[in-house]
Amino acid sequence: MELLGSKGREAKKKKLTVFFLTGFVLGVFYIILLGRADNQNMLMSSYFFSKYQYMDYSPLDLLAYILKSRLSLITFLWLMGLTVIGSMTVLMFSLWAGFSLGLILTMAVLKLGMAGILLCVISMFPQYLIYFPAFLFGLLHIYEMSQQKRWNGTYIAAFGVTALLVIVGGILESYVNPMLLKALLSRV
Repeated sequence: MELLGSKGREAKKKKLTVFFLTGFVLGVFYIILLGRADNQNMLMSSYFFSKYQYMDYSPLDLLAYILKSRLSLITFLWLMGLTVIGSMTVLMFSLWAGFSLGLILTMAVLKLGMAGILLCVISMFPQYLIYFPAFLFGLLHIYEMSQQKRWNGTYIAAFGVTALLVIVGGILESYVNPMLLKALLSRV
């Protein structure tokens, strides 16, 4: 098992970063070149914000939905780490995550200008302070497990830590984030 600061782990982090940034650039270009940013019913439209502002939701139901979604993803990725395609799955996930972020940020800037960036930052706060390191930690372990091709007990512990962090992030996303977004949207 490689040490946390080893060159091998740093190379894997760099590869994940390259795939993420490539996806980000592709997401930006997709919206600029092929997207329809002028569609009034799209995400980031005034219609969307007016409905969100007055939406009533159950934090517990939202938490259940978020945990089902996030933990299903982590479980799928973790299971892929037990196969020979695990490292490729991790890289494709990084590409997709970057593409999604690039697409959403670009759409926000085109629709709302600099306020769109603020909206995106608030919509990711505080849960992504937990999600980002959790997913990075988990993805690195999945990537390594896929390349080792042999079972290792650390992999189960890494999954447990990642899942626990995702649960904490889900709680923040369900209870704290909607209040922040509503407060921001009431001022827009």
